[in-house]
Amino acid sequence: AQITITSDDMFNQPGEYYRAYANQPPALLNRFPVTVAGRIGEPGGPHYWDFTEGPTDEIYRYEYIERENTIVWNSFKEATIAERSYRESEPGDYAYIMFDEVENLGRKVFGFWIINAQFDDPSTKFTLPIIDFPAQINYGDSWTTTAEYPNTLLGIPAVYTEVQTFDVDAYGNGKQPFHTFENPRYYGFIVGL
Repeated sequence: AQITITSDDMFNQPGEYYRAYANQPPALLNRFPVTVAGRIGEPGGPHYWDFTEGPTDEIYRYEYIERENTIVWNSFKEATIAERSYRESEPGDYAYIMFDEVENLGRKVFGFWIINAQFDDPSTKFTLPIIDFPAQINYGDSWTTTAEYPNTLLGIPAVYTEVQTFDVDAYGNGKQPFHTFENPRYYGFIVGL
């Protein structure tokens, strides 16, 4: 069914978490991400997505914690909450997204922290914060975020720009490997291209 996802449906309170199953690390943890283009089906609906045979080789945990409980909070004083992600088979190898949930606006992201061979400084603050998930998401919506941030690569300073476009172009019900969601209001997943 076509539903509206609101900030209340998102993970934005300390103590909440979710797990993702994969055969390869997600883009933030991997310099060579796997694209999902051509793998998520057709627009429209209603659809039924069956992920029970999906990948389960790796389990990634995304935890929501208070800013002060991170090792990077001093670099992101505007943020009130952090998303800490890691591979469950390697706890301690953390990445953080630092954000604030703003009423009637959405998830306002200030930057990220990750130890990555790509950048010299693991603390990456956006020039301007982005809204990666609006406060309300409906079928037919689309939005674009542009994140700009300075950092250095092998001692060479640069300004990086990443543009992501999101389209909510399909709806339906789904089943995951370890859970069946009978109430589609509380079942949702977002796939970025």
